[in-house]
Amino acid sequence: MSKVKGLIKSIMGTDAIVAVDANGNERTLKAGDVIYDNEVIKEQDGVKVEVQAFQNQSEFAGDEASSEIASLQEQLLNGKNITDLEETAAGGTTSTGGAASTNGVSLGTAGFAQGGHYSNVSANFGDLASQTSASAEALTNVNGAASEGFSLDTLAAAIDNAYNNILPQTLEVSVIAVDDNVVTGNTDQAVSSNLDIEGNILEHENSQRTGLHITNDNTPTLVGKATSNATISIFDGEGESAPLLGTTTTDNDGNWSYTPTSPLADGDHKFTIKASKVAANGEELKAKSTQEITVDTDNSTLSITKISTDDFSDLSHYNTMYDSNKQYDFSPTIEGKAEPFADINLVIKTADIINRDGLGNSWVEKGNEAHVVEKLSAKADADGNWRAESSVLDTLDTNKYTVQASSVDEAGNKYSEPQATTFYMPLEPITVAPTDHL
Repeated sequence: MSKVKGLIKSIMGTDAIVAVDANGNERTLKAGDVIYDNEVIKEQDGVKVEVQAFQNQSEFAGDEASSEIASLQEQLLNGKNITDLEETAAGGTTSTGGAASTNGVSLGTAGFAQGGHYSNVSANFGDLASQTSASAEALTNVNGAASEGFSLDTLAAAIDNAYNNILPQTLEVSVIAVDDNVVTGNTDQAVSSNLDIEGNILEHENSQRTGLHITNDNTPTLVGKATSNATISIFDGEGESAPLLGTTTTDNDGNWSYTPTSPLADGDHKFTIKASKVAANGEELKAKSTQEITVDTDNSTLSITKISTDDFSDLSHYNTMYDSNKQYDFSPTIEGKAEPFADINLVIKTADIINRDGLGNSWVEKGNEAHVVEKLSAKADADGNWRAESSVLDTLDTNKYTVQASSVDEAGNKYSEPQATTFYMPLEPITVAPTDHL
């Protein structure tokens, strides 16, 4: 006969598991059920099973008795009439009229209350009446005729509460998601590699600056798992001085979520999540977890600091001239500052070619309007420095150009310079007379 290996202490990730014996027979087990030494538990992805091993078989009052109790419990829960089970439960036969025979004790004459025959569910307690939970009506005895208030739910509650009292419990807590509810910023991958983060930001590690999960949502929703009906407290920081953001409670499946009621400050945050629960035996259970994120809702650092070529160090003025006898580099380099690792986007246009008369009138002829000459992109380094190389610009009968700069930071915040920056390409060449070497 198989020996009892232990009890299924807890199941995380599902409500029940399947045990298979050496002959391929399967049984469905829940928390509190026994498992035998000839059985193995089928593996399931994401399911964690904790088995409470027993040091000796006396804890179950013998292998044979354990098997009989398990059989009796299962038949009762399946709706079997309790009087039909007297012979199995009491170890004897039933005489006419339901009275106990001389070779056993029937449920008609046996009670589980103190002073009568004891239940052998566990050697650690004597009667079911003392083990019923506060939420279930007390079960004082079980006999052949159903007592007032008796039900299978009452019996199940008593057995469950007994397991809770004699077995140690554990409490776990974790963060499985941080939901970003902001849907603003750049969404064009052709323009920027820093796209909006939608949904669970733990699936995106965008920040090169800190290595933390970054978001432009300052009220992100934390989602997690823990033991059912536990109290969850969320702190913004670590240590005793960390401020409490708020509390919530897990549901019957152990799910919890929390959204800050006030916006979080921009910067790095390390949340401390504490779970607490009082077990059925009065033990106070505690667990702790942490989660790091970066909140970034601002992008206002962007400027063009220099526009130059290899031959002309400053194109901000209009009187730059070149020597037609030399070879020059007419590919402007545009440099600037931005947030670290931000994407920079530049649009270069010609300036309007304005005609003026001697009377102070000015106008733009058709065909002389500003138009896009080139689009450039760059990425800021860890110090926020960036540069973009232009191709050779066609002067298009003008030497005046504008460049409009915009950026998208790591969190997806967009920013554009209020005004475009004007720069000038070199003017008409000057002719330098050849040197006379005679």
